[in-house]
Amino acid sequence: MPTTAAKRRESDITTPESSTWQLQEAKNKFSEVVRRAQKEPQVVTVHGEPTVAVISYDKYREVVRPPKMSFLELMATCPPGAEELEKYMDYEFDATPREVEF
Repeated sequence: MPTTAAKRRESDITTPESSTWQLQEAKNKFSEVVRRAQKEPQVVTVHGEPTVAVISYDKYREVVRPPKMSFLELMATCPPGAEELEKYMDYEFDATPREVEF
């Protein structure tokens, strides 16, 4: 019997029977799985539970596209007033450096 999480996954994403593979079948017909993944995602199940999806490389790049800005540019986009967060701190911040012996 599928778990609640599995039922939720099944109801969130519906995949045609032709796009769902049992693990053993996917291993035996991996070339076919890859060929079909070029057209639509292929779902592989383990013990009847959807476990992984095989997708085309183009679709993968859409999902994990690297950021189009440098880290410095990203930091510059912080909302105005972010420096006011200090008032929410529950301690006093002392920026005075401590003495260190060498």
